[in-house]
Amino acid sequence: MPLEQHCTFAGNPNSTEGYAYIPLDLFSGIYKNPFLADERFSNINFGYKRMINLTTSVSIPKNYMVDVLPASQKIVNTEKDISINRQVEYNKDKNIVYCTIHVEFKNALYQVNLYPVLKKFYKKFFDLLKEPLVLKKK
Repeated sequence: MPLEQHCTFAGNPNSTEGYAYIPLDLFSGIYKNPFLADERFSNINFGYKRMINLTTSVSIPKNYMVDVLPASQKIVNTEKDISINRQVEYNKDKNIVYCTIHVEFKNALYQVNLYPVLKKFYKKFFDLLKEPLVLKKK
């Protein structure tokens, strides 16, 4: 059974000159890319196949409007054993942005020669996670 956690969070987002930047991975727990080295000398063993699902909904305050909505995207490596799928939707009637991020690793063990593939994928993954929802003050 998946672990589900529901909470209501309120706070002041990062903002500048009438814009607010809302991170869509705020509660993901994924903060630091582990694959930054230029070279690796050992295999990568995650210990198990992994699937990560992050679902976020953001209620837009009445004094803001959506300025930039991150694009929905799917990234798959050439071996098709690692994928990330981000779906972002804006419900204008409810004034809510929904974001779902699905990450899947179909292998638990990656040989050292596949390190460049993992490094490249993780760079794209973290770039995608950092992309904020941008709101503009009305």
